[in-house]
Amino acid sequence: AYQTAILIDGSRAAVTAATPALDAQPLTLVTHDGVRWEGRVAGVDRRLGIAKSGFVGAGPAASVRLRLREAADPLLPGEPVVCVSNAFGVAAGAEPRTLQSGVVMGCATPSSLALGTVRGRTPLPNDTDLILLDIVTSNPGAPGGAVLDREGRLVGVVGPERRSAVTGGWVNYALPIDALGDLL
Repeated sequence: AYQTAILIDGSRAAVTAATPALDAQPLTLVTHDGVRWEGRVAGVDRRLGIAKSGFVGAGPAASVRLRLREAADPLLPGEPVVCVSNAFGVAAGAEPRTLQSGVVMGCATPSSLALGTVRGRTPLPNDTDLILLDIVTSNPGAPGGAVLDREGRLVGVVGPERRSAVTGGWVNYALPIDALGDLL
């Protein structure tokens, strides 16, 4: 079991998707340089399917400081984005992460997409607009990945895998940063 997490600068914690990969305790957190750290789940927002993990001991320092995109600057359909993740587990050590470029397809609520639950997860809240992507993020390792805009600002976190209850197709989406609140 593997996935992606975003190291939160100054907090010695990381934000990721709440998936069955977090059931293993203790967690093994691998940083970009291949260093392995022991970690534990520090909190879960079951509504959003997002978790915060903390490092046991000192933990690493963030090597890159991500800027957040302001909520007043909404993403528009057709706007280019990049997803940074550990898709298919390619980054198990000091290997580079997967970078996927694409565009924002739009924003929609979970109810308008008829998103079903996967493996017993709770439904996503209907008051949160999801960022729909034309990037395939519904693959192993991608949940918890960072979605960046053309300026390199963090705009979202790839959510746990979800399927449409109507079509059965996987939905490629990110939770907007402003929805994460206290987890950041």
